[in-house]
Amino acid sequence: MRLLRTFWVGLLWLLFVALWYRVYGITSIVDVTMAITYLIVTISLYGIVVTVWVLHNIAIFRKKGPRTHVRSLTYSAIHDRLGSYIVAKPDVNEKQTLTISVADGRKTFSEGTS
Repeated sequence: MRLLRTFWVGLLWLLFVALWYRVYGITSIVDVTMAITYLIVTISLYGIVVTVWVLHNIAIFRKKGPRTHVRSLTYSAIHDRLGSYIVAKPDVNEKQTLTISVADGRKTFSEGTS
């Protein structure tokens, strides 16, 4: 079994090298230059977007300050988007795990079991 696996891995590596040799044979310097240019432009644009995003978040932090508490949800709808009636106990807003069950068109939230 090990010999068969070694054979297949060796065959795959030979195929890998043969295909790269073929690519080397049909690739021109223009193709290589365009590929390198594409990679440089893509990496540069990604760096610019990330830098702008970080500066945006720093500006928000300077304006609002650090987070000192968890935001509370003030969701008080009695129907969900599908039209099911929502029955929620008031203490489920602070729970980490919730179980949602739907029976007779009523959606019920309760404390999770996991």
